[in-house]
Amino acid sequence: DDLAGTVLVFDKPGMWFSAWINLGLDHIYAHATATEILCIGSDARGHATSVEKLRAGLRKHNLVMAGPDWHNMSAGADHVGFGATDKRTLWHRVPGACFMLAAEHRLRMDETFRWWYSDDDLEMRARQIGHVGLIPGTGLVHEQDHPLNAEQTLHAAQDRQRFIDKHGTEPW
Repeated sequence: DDLAGTVLVFDKPGMWFSAWINLGLDHIYAHATATEILCIGSDARGHATSVEKLRAGLRKHNLVMAGPDWHNMSAGADHVGFGATDKRTLWHRVPGACFMLAAEHRLRMDETFRWWYSDDDLEMRARQIGHVGLIPGTGLVHEQDHPLNAEQTLHAAQDRQRFIDKHGTEPW
């Protein structure tokens, strides 16, 4: 309690990651003067300068959305950027477990997605506004994924099809 300035309670039953993120985003957009918003999963870690390095890369390259370059896609450059027409792959995308948004675009999750592919949909919409990118050297890491249970597997399959129906392409 002593670390949080605001505690938001999400009371919608079931798995609704997109609505949960939107609760936070809406609060930030209405009450804060943040210029960047970090969305980070509980299984992602960094060090004291990680968030600042991600923020600096987002602003230096005028990105709408940025994430850490976990797969070394930047090949020694200070970032790798993607636009609306660039192909998305598992590695050529902003990781859903850790991303930063430029707050001025006021992006929100599409709440028809429960969890999986909601971040991919958000990135697709960010690419329509401008570029997204991967920033190397942030020190941000993803410790481990967890296996999906039967309900989450069903939601993932439904959300994947929802993504395909909406965007006309596989997410990656």
